[in-house]
Order: sequence, then structure tokens, then C-alpha cells
Amino acid sequence: MTLHILIPCKSLGDGKTRLAQALDAKARRALCTSFLQRTLDVALALVPPPRCHVIASDGDAAAIAVSRGVTHCDDPGIGLNEALRQGRERICRNAAEEFALLIFPIDLPWATATVLADLVRRTADVVIAPDRERTGTNALYLGPRAARRFVFQFGAASFFAHRSAATHLGLRVDVCEDARLSFDIDRPEDYFEWQRGEDDPWTR
Repeated sequence: MTLHILIPCKSLGDGKTRLAQALDAKARRALCTSFLQRTLDVALALVPPPRCHVIASDGDAAAIAVSRGVTHCDDPGIGLNEALRQGRERICRNAAEEFALLIFPIDLPWATATVLADLVRRTADVVIAPDRERTGTNALYLGPRAARRFVFQFGAASFFAHRSAATHLGLRVDVCEDARLSFDIDRPEDYFEWQRGEDDPWTR
């Protein structure tokens, strides 16, 4: 069994618009670029470049991926779930053996290779790392029984939707409660908390 990592990435110039009250467009683009580069660093500590895949419509994001030897998958621009489905289809076409799949967004600044390695070592078919409100999904692991057939449910209340989807398919579900995965940067207050280092999991 091999692990593949899918990294969805919005256009670097269009990402994190909800931070507009804290950062201008140039700063938001720089932040998203930094997040993508860091996410690739973490992912490539777990898998070799051919098993790491960046989904992006942005040429600069694609260039960053290609410069690291990572596969670039085009984002069809019709929603995250469809982009992930098409990215997975590409893996399925090229995978001659069973594989597992980790969905790893770029805005998890405290995520580390160690915590992700712990997540993918769990024996459940589906492992969900929820956000701090336990409504969204920050990271999603699909074991070999789930990787090819699980239906992505990112969006409003995706934590509950993913649990329900797994149960519907008769898959074993586990929830990964880890502060390094539950913290994401979506709102200005998240950004300022990250900048201040308040409640930083590394200080625990």
C-alpha cells in the first residue's frame, strides 16, 4: 500500500480573501505562496514527489509544484469536491496497486510531518481531522478500502457529512483530535492568533 497526498490550492492571488481586513492583496498572495511552499515541505517529508499532487488553476502555484517535482493537477473551477475527485481519478489511472490518500490543505500552519504520520498510521478506513469548531474538515485520510470510492463532502458542516458518508459505505471512521491540525487560518482573528503565537501547540 502506498500513500498519495492531494494538496488543493486556490489561486495564490485569490486565496484568503476573508483576511482582507488584515492584509492587502499583495500580502495575502505572499501568505498563500508561503503556505503552499511549507505544505509541500511537510508533504514531501512523508512521500516522494511523484506521490504528491497539487490541484491548482494558478500558473504560479503550478510552477512551484513542478519545481519541486510534484504532480500538478488542473483545477476545473467547479468546486473543491469535483477538483479532488478529478485529482483522485488521475491517481487511480496511474496506480497499479492499492493506495491510501491524504487530503492536506495549505492553510494548516502548525501541521507537521510527525502529526500527519500519526494520522495515516491509524487503522480506520477514514480518519477526519476536524477544525476547532468540529464542523469543518481540516485534513482527511482515506485508507485503501476508501481511497477509490469515498465521496468528498467538503463545504458547510463537512465534518458531519464526511462521517455520514463513511458510515453509509460501511467504512470504519476515526476522528483525529490534534491542535496542530485543528487550527487553520480562515479569519483575521486566526491570522493574528498565529502571528502572536497564542495557544501555540508547540508551547504545550
